[in-house]
Amino acid sequence: QSQQQQLLHNNYTHSSPPYLATPTWRLKERMKTVGVCLILALNIGTDPPDLNKPTPCAKLQCWLDPTSMSRAKAKERIGERLEQQYAKWQQRSKLKYRRALDPTVDTVRELCYRMRETAKNERVLLHYNGHGVPRPTA
Repeated sequence: QSQQQQLLHNNYTHSSPPYLATPTWRLKERMKTVGVCLILALNIGTDPPDLNKPTPCAKLQCWLDPTSMSRAKAKERIGERLEQQYAKWQQRSKLKYRRALDPTVDTVRELCYRMRETAKNERVLLHYNGHGVPRPTA
């Protein structure tokens, strides 16, 4: 047997077919997601300085055209809609949602620290969507 076949053989039990066996990379115990951080750096109306936007391009955020209303109102509505979408997917659990709309680096850091402290050893989902910012430097 090849080394790859041997590894596959060792990862599954003999009594069940491979598609029913639990792979070794899966967590033995389930983790609970207790919080969701929604970080939206949308910078509505600001194009990135180092990128030429193609024409035509996508405009909708959470099925909402942000240019159809004021920037502040658009950020709030997009944040609300995104939270509603996550709440719809996680109907059975009571998650703690925190939004950061066009945040500074310090705001994001503080939000992550607070959510991590609250979660203790459980899982936190972090959703980041950034537009209109320069590419990261090395």
